Amino acid sequence: QSSEHDFIFTTTQFITVENLDRLHDEMKAEESLLICCKSFQRACKNKFSNITIKKIPQMLLGKCEFGKDDYSLHIVDMPSESGLGGLEDEQDEGSVHHKKKNKGKNNQKPVQGELF
Repeated sequence: QSSEHDFIFTTTQFITVENLDRLHDEMKAEESLLICCKSFQRACKNKFSNITIKKIPQMLLGKCEFGKDDYSLHIVDMPSESGLGGLEDEQDEGSVHHKKKNKGKNNQKPVQGELF
């Protein structure tokens, strides 16, 4: 169970005790933090009671995209027009914009089904 005082920080950086100390110094007493990272110093594991640190599994890292400014979803099969209330046109415009932005690059976005 969480509240507006619970936070998640995800990074591919190696977390050191110094990193953890800096994060803890910025937190309020009632806040908690879950850090998901690629790796961390062993001394970080139980250093603070309000900070939990977990390693991101390698299997999951291979399915994620890090370091991107644009996280637009590539939707292959749009739902039928019924029930969308005109949102289809907005999606189509966004898709065209996304394609123009990546024009000339061979970046193939995975279909949504491959993410899970």
